[in-house]
Amino acid sequence: MRSPRVTYHTRVKRQRKRVPLKALPFLMLLLIKASLFIAPLVFCGLYMLEHGTPHILWEYEYYGSPDDPRYVSCTYWGMYRLKKVQAQECMIITFMK
Repeated sequence: MRSPRVTYHTRVKRQRKRVPLKALPFLMLLLIKASLFIAPLVFCGLYMLEHGTPHILWEYEYYGSPDDPRYVSCTYWGMYRLKKVQAQECMIITFMK
């Protein structure tokens, strides 16, 4: 005896696993906590990429009186080296490339 021939067949669609609604607030809190940690790091990285790394004032040369100095040069200490620049004003912290 022959088996019957299939003339029309529809494939059964698989259903996606859904996250239970009870777990949704927990997942949102995890996402918010992660973004609060990662976002400042990303913004600091982008700022340093644009403006350079922070340098602190190491020493400066000036002429005139100490009350009203006229700066000649400033030496800044950064992550990798000391850098001497000609300046009219010496900031305590500056960003340099």
